[in-house]
Amino acid sequence: DRRIQGLEMLVLLECMKEFSDMILSRVLVGAIREALIVCLPEDMEKTAKVMTKILPSLRKAMEELKS
Repeated sequence: DRRIQGLEMLVLLECMKEFSDMILSRVLVGAIREALIVCLPEDMEKTAKVMTKILPSLRKAMEELKS
C-alpha cells in the first residue's frame, strides 16, 4: 500500500558503497499490509554481499509493520 523510501535509499547506498556500477540499479521497497516487498538489483552475487549489511534494517521494518 505504500513505498518505504528510507529503506530504498539505504539499499541503494549500500549497493553503491560496494559496487559503483549499481548506481544505475532500480531499488524499490514497499509494504502491503504486513508484508515487506523488496525489489533488489538483478546481479545476485553483488546483491548477496550487500544483503548482510541491510538485513538488520529490514528486520526492524518487519517488526514495525507487525505492530
